[in-house]
Amino acid sequence: RHALRSITAELGRASGLRARWFASSTANQAFLEKNAASEGVTVLPSGLQYSILASGHTADDSASPPSLADICECHYEGRLLDGTVFDSSYARGAPTNVVPADQVKGWAEALTLMTPGDRWQLTIPPELGYGSQRTFWNYKSGVGVKIPPGSVLLLDVELRGIKPPPSRLMALADPLYFAGLAVLVAIGAGVYNWYTGAMGGGARGPTMTPEQAAKPDDPRVYMDIEIGGKPAGRL
Repeated sequence: RHALRSITAELGRASGLRARWFASSTANQAFLEKNAASEGVTVLPSGLQYSILASGHTADDSASPPSLADICECHYEGRLLDGTVFDSSYARGAPTNVVPADQVKGWAEALTLMTPGDRWQLTIPPELGYGSQRTFWNYKSGVGVKIPPGSVLLLDVELRGIKPPPSRLMALADPLYFAGLAVLVAIGAGVYNWYTGAMGGGARGPTMTPEQAAKPDDPRVYMDIEIGGKPAGRL
């Protein structure tokens, strides 16, 4: 009887989740359709919607958008449809460096179309955001916001500047690079010594055949083996 009540309760919860998901999905679709028809809103083939709040372009401007690997200095604020802020560089008091390739698809696509000085309002459909996964953001000490599955994200983004990704030479100058390299060398040396004994330390010696190990005058004999009280050879 207890098991039946548990199953019934689980079915009830699942039914409630499906109902809330359907209601949320319907509300999302209605919002996206209404927003797409708003004045000044551009809808890209991917489904991303944006409006330009400010433009950094000038008559003689030759600035180019960033690549997916570039480092973008951004000021931004992300909200849910109910107005809940889930992340904000403004709340932290300083712009944030982001790499487009590391962001959700909608934000990455927008950044690669913007130039420094641009400020856009993005409307990101769930499939270009966090999709069906439940995400937890902690954008300010002590403050956390859950992003429900299937959420539309509203992102106010200002692109402040662009820097190219670090070159290989710059990466070589990073102390962490040398620390990681030292760890790999130490591991490799340990494995090599274990199998060859080339550096001493009690590692394995060279491989021996049974015939070599059976020689009475061979000093590399460690034990005699007996099976059932009868000699069975040497190791």
